[in-house]
Amino acid sequence: MSLGRRGFMGGAVGATLVGGSMIASLSNAGAAPVPEPEAPAFDPADWASVRSQFQLSPRYVHISNFFLASNPKPVRDAMARHREAFDQNPYTYLEDHMFAKPEDMVWRKVCETAAAYTGGAQRTLP
Repeated sequence: MSLGRRGFMGGAVGATLVGGSMIASLSNAGAAPVPEPEAPAFDPADWASVRSQFQLSPRYVHISNFFLASNPKPVRDAMARHREAFDQNPYTYLEDHMFAKPEDMVWRKVCETAAAYTGGAQRTLP
């Protein structure tokens, strides 16, 4: 049997993710959640300010996680707001933010922001 590059990488990445999550869950079993410290005002010219936006453990060197990444504080805060609103009433939350007025559709805002960030143009779907 021949094992190609894609098969090897798929297996290696999958095994790494599964193994890593198992180790992390064992080492964190029973650990109390760590409260988030107050982050200083964000200053993109100050590395300490940028670094403080993430909850990455200082005990490790975080060089590369491929597509798995920690989120900065503004993203975590937005995710918490969306999660809380969704938990309170999933039907109206999805209806209001996915299918209502075009200017309120979250996915359109994401596309517009991503296009502006990358220098592209948003593609409007029918």
